[in-house]
Amino acid sequence: MADAAGPLSPQAADLVRRIARGILDEPAGLMGQVYAAVSAAADEPLRSEPVLAAEVAASTRANVLHWAADIARDPGGRVPANLTPEVLGIAREAFRRGIEQTVYTTYHAGQNAVQAY
Repeated sequence: MADAAGPLSPQAADLVRRIARGILDEPAGLMGQVYAAVSAAADEPLRSEPVLAAEVAASTRANVLHWAADIARDPGGRVPANLTPEVLGIAREAFRRGIEQTVYTTYHAGQNAVQAY
C-alpha cells in the first residue's frame, strides 16, 4: 500500500537511512530512553513481575530494531508487523492475563520515545 505523501526524496531517504543505521550501530542511547518511557507507562503486573518486565523489555528491543532495520532497507516504505517470538510471547501472555491494554499503552509510550529521539 503506497503512502499518500508519495516517495521520499533521495535526500530524505538518505537521511532516514543514516538515522536508522545509527540506531542499529549504537542502539543503547535510544533504548535507554525507550525503556525509561515504557517503564514509566507500565502498570501492574508489568512492573512488579520480573518475568513480564523482561518480556516487555525484550519485545520492545525487538520492535525498535525491527523498525530501524526495515527503514534502513526501505526508508519510505511501510514497516511490516514484527512477529518474532519476543513480540508474540508478551502478546499471548497479556491476553491470557487480561492486561493487553496495559501492554498496548506501554508500547505507545515506547513509540513516542522513538519518535522524539
